[in-house]
Amino acid sequence: MSKEEFEETDPMEFIGMGVPATAQADEDMVRAVVEEFLLLGFDRDRLLRLFRDPFYAGTHRVFVERGEEFVTGLLDRVLEEWAPAEVAEGDN
Repeated sequence: MSKEEFEETDPMEFIGMGVPATAQADEDMVRAVVEEFLLLGFDRDRLLRLFRDPFYAGTHRVFVERGEEFVTGLLDRVLEEWAPAEVAEGDN
């Protein structure tokens, strides 16, 4: 707890607000979230839970508005892009 009382006119007060976004912005956000959490070690099921769980408002909004098919399709594309490349015969 802060030692000082909060002031209603405090210019440092955190304020959250929604910002309108385009369909492309949704895709960019999903891609960024998937890449970030993939690098943290999340597997496909755990990544998908970030979109299904209402606690995660941003990702859940995309899940509700764009649908599971959109989210899983993009999720699978990103996972494929980040999959380790296979070594061709004779390259090793």
